[in-house]
Amino acid sequence: DTMTPLFTDSRVRQRELQITARLHSGDQLEIIKVQSVKAGKLYDIYYYCDVCSITAYVPGLCPCCRNELEFRETSP
Repeated sequence: DTMTPLFTDSRVRQRELQITARLHSGDQLEIIKVQSVKAGKLYDIYYYCDVCSITAYVPGLCPCCRNELEFRETSP
C-alpha cells in the first residue's frame, strides 16, 4: 500500500488519528484521508517541499529537488 510509510513515521504514530476510508468488495479498504485529532479539532497531515511547492502524503524525499519533505499539520 502506498500509504504504509505514513504509519511508520514516529510523528504520526504519536498522534490520535481519524481515518476516512472506503470499503471495497473483497474487504479491501481504500484510505481517503488521514487527520490528527488535537483537543477535539481535526488537522490535515502531509509532507511539503518549500523549494518546489510539492505536497505529498508520505514521508521521504521531494521527487523534484530530492530534499527531505517537511512534516506539516494544518487545520483544514
